[in-house]
Amino acid sequence: LDSYQHHYFVSLVLLCLIFFPRLGAADVLPPTAAKSAEPRLVSGFGFNLLGATICLLYTFTSVAKMDAQWCQGYTLQRISSSAQVFAPVLALASKLGISSQTTWAVVSSSVIPLELLVALAYALAVRQDVSQSRALRVAVGCGFVLASSLHIGAELLGLEIGWFSYYMLALACTYLLPGRALELLGLAVVRPAQWITALLTEPPDASKR
Repeated sequence: LDSYQHHYFVSLVLLCLIFFPRLGAADVLPPTAAKSAEPRLVSGFGFNLLGATICLLYTFTSVAKMDAQWCQGYTLQRISSSAQVFAPVLALASKLGISSQTTWAVVSSSVIPLELLVALAYALAVRQDVSQSRALRVAVGCGFVLASSLHIGAELLGLEIGWFSYYMLALACTYLLPGRALELLGLAVVRPAQWITALLTEPPDASKR
């Protein structure tokens, strides 16, 4: 009904954000902090709630694809320009004696375990800040690669899903990237925000009047 814009999911994301800690740009990392300083960590119920919500989303979408229309490739062809994108693959498969129907079935069905693995990565991601397990961090990092591949691939296929891939990529960066990478990404946004805030709130210099 909403052309795959996923407005219902966006509403759930906004609901979860209500329970995030209230932080300003200056609260993330003080401007005078050394580059080697550890970023400030805070706890918030909303972070875990949103992570669980995203996990449920991927689980639901993978289960929803377990039907004949999707598994045989009909749905993928209907809502995308995948016929043009996969034309070389279909031609190669045909030369190997593999029918186009089988090729579409393999391509479409492969999305199901991929989304289940991404769902698992989000379930693990909410624990990585309180765990010293290297295996957990590696698993979450692999989840970022899978999630990125999934949504970048969706855009390359021209799926009719609006902005969905873009904000799912933003969420993947938030939850699945290593802490240091996320810190650097956050600073790219925080530093300009701090500068703009200071510019708008600092009183004018009386000596310049």
